[in-house]
Order: sequence, then C-alpha cells, then structure tokens
Amino acid sequence: LAQATVQRALEARFPRRNLHANPLLRRALFLDLCLTHGERWGTVPDDDLLFLGQLWRDLANDQRQPSRGGLVSNRAALGAVADAQIELSRFEVSWKELVVPLSADVVAALNALIEARILRRTAADNVRFTHDLLDAFSMAEGLFAAPRRVDAFLQELSEDGMWSVAATYA
Repeated sequence: LAQATVQRALEARFPRRNLHANPLLRRALFLDLCLTHGERWGTVPDDDLLFLGQLWRDLANDQRQPSRGGLVSNRAALGAVADAQIELSRFEVSWKELVVPLSADVVAALNALIEARILRRTAADNVRFTHDLLDAFSMAEGLFAAPRRVDAFLQELSEDGMWSVAATYA
C-alpha cells in the first residue's frame, strides 16, 4: 500500500499515535488487523510473527459481548478451530469437526470472531480464518500449545507427500 494511504487510515483511526512508520502496516492484512484490533495495544509490532502473536493473545484473552448478548471468551473457540485444522490438516473445517462441545458460549465466541472478521464462513457449515496467514498461525499456535502433537503432525504430513510443509515445521 502507498505510504500516504496508510498514513491517512492510521491518522483517522488513531489520531494521537505515530504508527505510520511501521513498515508492516503497508501490507493490507496487517493494516486492517491493526485498524480493527489494535486500539488497546501500547505498541504495534513491526515483525509479522510478533504482530500475529499479539493479536492472538488479545483475541484469546478477550471477553467480548457479541451483538446477540452474553459475555464470552474466545479462547475455547480459537483452540477448537486450531485443533480441528491440525487434526484434519486443512484450513477449512466444519463446525461439526470442531473438537470441543459446541456449547452456547463456544458458538457465541465463534460468531463474535466472525463478526470481528477474524473467522469467516466458507460454506453453510464450514469456518476458517479470514486469511491463510491467520490459518497457518492458528495451526502453529495449536502445535506449540500441545508439543506432543508435533511429531504425529509431521509424520502425517510426510505420509501425505507434503514434504515442504513438514520441512517448514521441522
């Protein structure tokens, strides 16, 4: 994105903050995520992994009130999507494939994440993150949360002929 475009968007959303020098925000995904989720951040990381880690922590710890009411935590919903993505080795998963009971709180959190444009519905019964980078980060976070699953995940990838993906995680 053009520097002037980034600067206008940031000044409109954060008039008292000097964020326009952050080179990461010239990428549309990061600018959008910063504009929609970065209001509480003291600083905005200029490294993509640090940025995504900050976003993930904020989302996991966030207790929000979706438009349909009720205070819910996103942690179980984020974990359920990540676990299903790892288990199935794909980004798009059916709500039925989520590995947690779909309690009213988890469903409310999933819907809140859809409203927040972190998740999106891809078909009547499927969900995934709104960008491949968020999907990949979700899977990596899920593997870091349960290191015992890494070897099994890499073995499955290698058996499926996905050596380049397995080498990335190894």
